[in-house]
Amino acid sequence: MLIQPNKAELGDTRLSLEEGLIKLKEDNQKLADTKKLPNQEFLENKEAAKGRPLEPREFLLTLEKMQPQLLFKPTKVWNRDSVAIYHFDGTELKYITGFFVDCPLPEWSYVNEKDAKGIATRVQRGWREVLIQLIKAKALIPAQAEKNLGKANGARATGSWDNYLQGRR
Repeated sequence: MLIQPNKAELGDTRLSLEEGLIKLKEDNQKLADTKKLPNQEFLENKEAAKGRPLEPREFLLTLEKMQPQLLFKPTKVWNRDSVAIYHFDGTELKYITGFFVDCPLPEWSYVNEKDAKGIATRVQRGWREVLIQLIKAKALIPAQAEKNLGKANGARATGSWDNYLQGRR
């Protein structure tokens, strides 16, 4: 016959102060991890994100050539020069996305600032991400983007560009 011990008889089941603090920190980190971006570790690789950088002026001229109905409005975000992109679809003007214009645009977006818990607080937007946002908003079609800016290459291409565009052709 098997005898099950009574937990109450085995001693103090409460955690010590040190163990309680460790458990609390572990629980807090688990909660913080749920707030991270999907594939954040992948997005933290700045070198992989560079790809083929474009000057903001060159990228804006290319976008204007591809879609004349886009409107570009200079603005400031976090005290940095940026541009907001709007699309006029015939009936209304809609904000789509924006990006910083004070430095060359990397091909892919990357996390450039994190808080103490490792949660992304700022992301440097890449020009392919801008294209994806324009395609999602139906302001561009994938064929236009690939014709004017080329196909995506490298490890990041399969991560976001190809996966997103697969169902859109």
